[in-house]
Amino acid sequence: MSSDLVFYGELLVEIKDRIRQGQTRATLSANAEMIAMYWDIGRMIHQRQKEKGWGAGVIPRLACRSEKRTSRGQRVFGAKYRIHDSVFP
Repeated sequence: MSSDLVFYGELLVEIKDRIRQGQTRATLSANAEMIAMYWDIGRMIHQRQKEKGWGAGVIPRLACRSEKRTSRGQRVFGAKYRIHDSVFP
């Protein structure tokens, strides 16, 4: 009986480790995707600023217009970007 408890305990530890590994990988993957998305948004804004001659004033307007609400009704505002020519040559 005690050997069953040992095997059960070992299995439980392995399962918990596997869950933590999966959660870590999922978090890292989501973070990488968010970073790529923000870089792409920055590139899109920068490109339009160059093509259309928009000034820095468009960025706060985009930030306010891109707000959304969470499932709990809390407001989430879009990021305010500071784009410099050195970032996107």
